[in-house]
Order: sequence, then structure tokens, then C-alpha cells
Amino acid sequence: LRLPLRGTEGGILTEGNFTHKYGLDQQNLDAYGELVSTKEQLESKLKETEQIETELESQKQESKRLYQEIVQHQKKLREERAKIIQQWNKSNDNIRLYLDEMGDIVQGETSFRELIRRPGKEFAKDLCDRDKDDNPQGGFFNDLLSKTSEDRWVFREKFIKQIVKGEGDSISFSKPFIKHIQNISVNTPEDIDRLCTWFPEDKIVLKLIKNGREEDIETGSAGQRTAAMLSLLLLLDDSPLIIDQPEDDLDTKRITDLVVAGLRKFKTKQQVIVVTHNPNIPVNGGAENIIQMNYARGLIRTLTYGALQKNEVREAVCEVMEGGRTALNNRYFRISKALQ
Repeated sequence: LRLPLRGTEGGILTEGNFTHKYGLDQQNLDAYGELVSTKEQLESKLKETEQIETELESQKQESKRLYQEIVQHQKKLREERAKIIQQWNKSNDNIRLYLDEMGDIVQGETSFRELIRRPGKEFAKDLCDRDKDDNPQGGFFNDLLSKTSEDRWVFREKFIKQIVKGEGDSISFSKPFIKHIQNISVNTPEDIDRLCTWFPEDKIVLKLIKNGREEDIETGSAGQRTAAMLSLLLLLDDSPLIIDQPEDDLDTKRITDLVVAGLRKFKTKQQVIVVTHNPNIPVNGGAENIIQMNYARGLIRTLTYGALQKNEVREAVCEVMEGGRTALNNRYFRISKALQ
């Protein structure tokens, strides 16, 4: 390379004196080109990273919003349950229902253990510890029951945050339990999402009304428990209802006051099918279709059917059902007296 250049020695710029004067050679030029290319690549990746961080932050905010929406839906669900129970209580004098929010610790523990894939008694001290007499001894679920309904929401959220994110220190858990949750987070992170949106089940508390006082259903007799369950069934929705021998374990008064009265009331809004040997139920319950059936040689046959206006149906009630003739006489006596 020979070019005339003012200010150079001899007026000639050669490759040697150019590189000597400016410290550049072919190797440095190639390295500079690589650095420029690397810089451009890093700037592009930096821009991509910034976009990903922006999107990630947006996703975090959306996740928080959706989580709060789930919590509000859970609270709304319990409000609706409480309203329905209140309506049921107004329409029944035999039982009282109460909603114990997040109070079903048996089902709650079962569903939680399914999520963490640990059925049985492992981590009992962390979740639901009991002594040999089945008395509560500690653990999250037993502690949950000691809280008020409102405090249970806060307590549950603290529990989830501590085991999933390690936030807070209000609840202490064993290292094996925390380690197991951490393993879930690494191996099946989708299960952590399910844990975050898990809520303990509610418990429906059923009380018997006896002599104007409320009693636990567990302390009632078989007949009282049957009466309570029938009362509850008759308060459900308007789907068809099939009841098999509701008179079992019930005395005559309860059959009349509960079963017969309930059937007369609820048959106007739903179909009720009753299998019974007690004549008071079809006769005084206002049955619109009585079907006499017979079982022999492994087969069920229909012998007669229809309303009480049919003579053969009345005869079947009198012959097959013990006390059927008395029930019919009492019914028609009341009808004739009302028409006088």
C-alpha cells in the first residue's frame, strides 16, 4: 500500500508504519469486529430479557388478581350456603342446620393429603394429630377449628404462604414436611398451584329439635336420626325423590307428623316415590298412584295400581297393609266431616 500522505515520513504511508503508528493489525481488527457483534447480540438479549421481565410481572399481577377472585368466590359460595340453610330452618320445626365454615377437618385433611400425595398418618403432627382416644393434640387442622369463622380465612392463607413460599413464622412445621412440599414445588409445580387454591371443606351441623331444645343428632335415637334425615331430604331441591320404607325406626306419631305431612307438602313441587308397608303413608299422604307389587321366583310383578278411588286399590290397601282399613276409615271420616 503506497499512498501519498501529507505529514508522513517521506510522504508515503505504508502498511507497516500505519499499524505501527495507530497500533492496529489484522488480528486486532478481527477481534474488534467480534466484540461489536457480541455487543449487538447482548443488547438484543437484554431487550428480550426486559420484555420477559415485563411480561412476568404482568403475569404475577394477573395471578394475584385471579387468586383474590377465587377467594371471593369461595366466600360467596359460603354466603349462598348460609342463605339456603336459613331458608331450610324457617320451613322445618324438627331440625336445625348450621354452617361451620372450613369445619370438616376429616374431609379437609383427606383432600389436602391427596394433593401432597401422602395418605395415611404421615406428617400427623403437622396436619392433624390425635391421641389414642381420638382427642385433638395439635396440627394445622385442629388449630384451624379453634379459630372463629373469619379468622380461619386468615389462618389458612398464612398456612399456605408458609409451606409454599416460606413466608411468616406464626406456624411451625417439621423439616420433613417442609422438605416434602419443596420437592413437590420442584418436581410437580402444578400441584403447588392446586395447593394455593385449596380450601378446607365446610361442615353442616345438624341439630334435633326435641321438646323445644336443640340436641346433637349423634345423641338421638335411631328413630330421631331417621326423622332428622327425612326432614332434610324433604328440604332439598325439586328433583325426583325415592324413599325406601321411611317408617322404619319411626313411631306412629312421627310417621304422621313428619312423613305424611312432609309428603303432602312436597309432592306439589316434586315427584316422590315411596316404598312402604305402612298404610298411613299412601292413604293420608295423598298418594296419587298406589302400586301393589309382588315378588316371587326372582321376579317383581305389578298386581294393581291407581288412586284410592279405585275399588281394587282400596282392597289392596286393606288386605296387604296392616291397619289399612283403619287408615282408610279415618281418612274418609275426616273428609265426610269436612263436607258436612
